[in-house]
Amino acid sequence: AWNWLDVSIVVSGVIEGWLLPCISSNNPLPINITALRFLRIFRVFRFLRLLRAFVYGDMAWCETPKFELFISGVIGLNSVVMALQLDFKWDGWVYVESIFLAIYAFELAVRLKRFRCRFFSDKDNLLWNYLDFT
Repeated sequence: AWNWLDVSIVVSGVIEGWLLPCISSNNPLPINITALRFLRIFRVFRFLRLLRAFVYGDMAWCETPKFELFISGVIGLNSVVMALQLDFKWDGWVYVESIFLAIYAFELAVRLKRFRCRFFSDKDNLLWNYLDFT
């Protein structure tokens, strides 16, 4: 369900993405561009809202087979991408690697939040947890 914050983020993004490019120095309009750019503060509020959900959330979903399958698929896709990096030179590989890094960092953060200190002492997943952490 959307709330006022989601709507304001979308509206400010539409204004910034569609209205601001139409405003140029050749076509002055009586719009204060600084005021429109101030709407970016809603993105910070959205991030804080997501951070609150992360801090107070249960994170039990990280133990589900769907999440495990997703992470396994990401690992497999990452191995294919690493093989492609050897054969094809492309400046965009840095961005693809950054996406994989963000996914792995998110997985680690969720697992650390879920298991806390047990993350480092769980006998069933000890090797995998230390491998993920390093």
